[in-house]
Amino acid sequence: MIQDFFSRIENNLYVEILAGLGPIVISVFLFLSKEKKRQIDLSLLFSFVVLVYFYEFLAIYVLVDKQFNASVHQLIGDTDFKGWNLWVTNFFNFHLSKILLLIYLHQLIYSQTKKRIILVLIWTFVAVCTIVQVFGWYPLYDFQPPIYFLGNASLIFGCGLYFIDVISEEKHLEVDLIKNWNFWIVTLILFQSALSFLSDIAFDYLVFNDLDLYFFFNYISMVLYLLLFIFIGLYFFLEVRKSKNKLIQNAA
Repeated sequence: MIQDFFSRIENNLYVEILAGLGPIVISVFLFLSKEKKRQIDLSLLFSFVVLVYFYEFLAIYVLVDKQFNASVHQLIGDTDFKGWNLWVTNFFNFHLSKILLLIYLHQLIYSQTKKRIILVLIWTFVAVCTIVQVFGWYPLYDFQPPIYFLGNASLIFGCGLYFIDVISEEKHLEVDLIKNWNFWIVTLILFQSALSFLSDIAFDYLVFNDLDLYFFFNYISMVLYLLLFIFIGLYFFLEVRKSKNKLIQNAA
């Protein structure tokens, strides 16, 4: 089982790179001061990194440990077990990670009106995820197109609200936009969400008419996710460096 698990990782370049990036980003965060670790945007980004790192490897593990996978399937559904790992990506990626990123956007926005809109998006998304699961319309172990659509659409709309907030709220002007890592991270979130949104909308057409383009969209989406990890890691690193420079200055 262990050999099969690692062989699946070795055959997946995206997961291999993620396996290297994840521990580095997590380790850099641990070097942050206690004050910085309590900073909401940093803690949310750290939670996102840990979540993605966790579910990517869990998705591989459940393909190897079929007994565990089958037992979870029995808890969440009453159909025959087909060996899929969709419940992992559905719950942790398309549900939890979207909610976490929406909360992150909510923390970055200063306008109270826009904050309330983000809260409406979050609670609407949570309600829809819960309703479709409770009524069994789109089970957790199967494809959930409405959830994919709503999650990506909410993030695109939320990123748009953030950018409007950036140009309309004076508090954002206090920080150099070029040096604002949250700005670049949100930009990557927007690009990745927009690409996933287009891919999901055109899924039926691409799968049956242009499979190469569908895989191209997926590869670009993976690259953007890895870039997101890198940018988050750089943000953590620069915050660690700032804290050390302050300590040196205070000691001098």
